[in-house]
Amino acid sequence: MTVYFSLPADTDWAAMREVARHRAPLYEDIASLRSKSWVVDPDRQRYGGHYVWESAEAARDFLASDLYQGFVLKYGPPEIRTYEVLAYVERGAVVATT
Repeated sequence: MTVYFSLPADTDWAAMREVARHRAPLYEDIASLRSKSWVVDPDRQRYGGHYVWESAEAARDFLASDLYQGFVLKYGPPEIRTYEVLAYVERGAVVATT
């Protein structure tokens, strides 16, 4: 799943990097989350994340969570794209395939 928030042209991108650093520990105990990366694209005015979930249900549960909804309230509705993960490599080792 990919989530992108469109932010204003005057966004402080250094501050958004700090937001990611501070939010990262909030995701450590989400058992169904395989991985998450935070990304910024200042040229397109986008901030977001790439997620790999154990299941589609886990992704839906996250999107309904207070953790996620709080961010939506602050930054507005994002663009969300979901994908089927066919294979997953972590640190050079295949850890999952369909």
